[in-house]
Amino acid sequence: MLARILSALAVMIAAVHGWRFVGYICDDAVISFRSVLNFGQGHGLVYNVGEQVETFTNLGFVFLLVVAQAFGCDLFVAAGWLGWASAVGAVWATWWLAREVLPDNAAWVPPLVVATSTTLIGQAGTGLETSTAALFVTLGLARLLRECRSTASELERPRPGLGLLLLAIAALVRIDCVLVLGGAWFLKLLWCGPAARRTRAIDTGVFALGLVLPTLFRLVYYGSPVPNPVLAKFGLAPDVQVYKSGVNYLLEWLRTDLGPPVLVAGLAIALLTGRRVQAMVVLCGGWLFYILTSGGDHMPYHRFVAPMLPALVTATIVGWQHVFARSGLLADRLGTAAIMLGILVMAAGPQLQSMSRGNIPARSAVLEAYRRELGEFFAARAVELDRRLIVAGGAAGYMGHFAGSQVRFIDILGLTDEHIAAHGRRDPRMPPGHRAGDGIYVLAQRPDYIVFGSSTPGDLWQRDDSADLLQRIAEVGPEAWAKASDHLWAVSERELLAAPEFHRDYEFVQVELGSGRRFRLCRRRD
Repeated sequence: MLARILSALAVMIAAVHGWRFVGYICDDAVISFRSVLNFGQGHGLVYNVGEQVETFTNLGFVFLLVVAQAFGCDLFVAAGWLGWASAVGAVWATWWLAREVLPDNAAWVPPLVVATSTTLIGQAGTGLETSTAALFVTLGLARLLRECRSTASELERPRPGLGLLLLAIAALVRIDCVLVLGGAWFLKLLWCGPAARRTRAIDTGVFALGLVLPTLFRLVYYGSPVPNPVLAKFGLAPDVQVYKSGVNYLLEWLRTDLGPPVLVAGLAIALLTGRRVQAMVVLCGGWLFYILTSGGDHMPYHRFVAPMLPALVTATIVGWQHVFARSGLLADRLGTAAIMLGILVMAAGPQLQSMSRGNIPARSAVLEAYRRELGEFFAARAVELDRRLIVAGGAAGYMGHFAGSQVRFIDILGLTDEHIAAHGRRDPRMPPGHRAGDGIYVLAQRPDYIVFGSSTPGDLWQRDDSADLLQRIAEVGPEAWAKASDHLWAVSERELLAAPEFHRDYEFVQVELGSGRRFRLCRRRD
């Protein structure tokens, strides 16, 4: 009874903890919103009207937003509440997962750890699919472990296929979860699952459909089996700098969450506890390896870890519980619960540090409002000129969404641009998702406006002394200027600033936004 009360407490903590992040939608999420809005207006599920490109990696989540929009829901409200509900649900699912591999008196620990961590709960209101993917991954793994239980007869075993179906939904919601789907199918088939042919056939059929159906949709609708941001974010060539970024990303996450000793020792010991847990540890290790090789992410609260956080925490607690159960120091149920509480205390420092760093989405909301105004400025200019406007910039969410369908937005980072994603040059020194670019291609599109930098107050291009910045850069060249100023250009920015045609055809101007605020950007000369 106490364990159930503590698990319910974890869910309530998650609800309260996640509440403070609701209402602050990040720029990346709004890229999907623009496609949903265009779909509602009859232009198709595309970012730029007339360009059949899948500019998001959360197809399943986009389908949910399409449904919400059809019922008249505001996309920002719908995405925020869906993320919050999913985060709370993921904490409940963590308890379900923990009950499969831990005794009842210890199963409350993983959901409580997850509920107090911003790694998952911090994604609750961002408008992204992260917490929804975590919910389905956790549900899928919990069901999969149940299907792999050792039972006296096949009649007592749960029906196969449901665990992999939930993981297939997770892969539809967030495409990199296909790694978990594939790994889970392989491990169940060859390591921890039943050997019955019928069971294996059902699982393989579900796995195949989970891969084939979304791929067929993408091929038919977009002409490509892979979403465009995947090509933009992940280059195929190995790069040591990217791997270093991935290592630093994981170390920073461990520093602000469980702590390296607790996690590493827990996962290592968990490998001694049986095939089902071994399979879960392998999946967790594979996910961490994926993060390392991809370089991590630049978003707050380590969102790349979030989909597998419940599994990581649960496997870690399994390892430590195994140590204490074998030690014989405290064999009764009360003693085990006390030891689990001790593990929570060990992790309390990183947890409190993680929660006390402030509400990053709330601070970012001020910047996003600035980008929204800029998008509305472009929409007004398109109406004023009575033609389609072309704008190039790096923040493709708020600016693109509020610019409307009459503005073609060229994402100079390639997330929504097919050419840059596939053929752009890459700079591994840039943050993940910002490494690709092609300034010559951008210039060839003859954009009416080019927005450099982050398009937010305090940015290099928006400072009071930036009026003659373009001229200063032209005098010495972008490379020399960046070296002297300790600045790192995005690839497209560097190539644009180095092109004589850019300086000939564009001027640096200041415009007034709807609120009266001033904004500096480059405008093509008439």
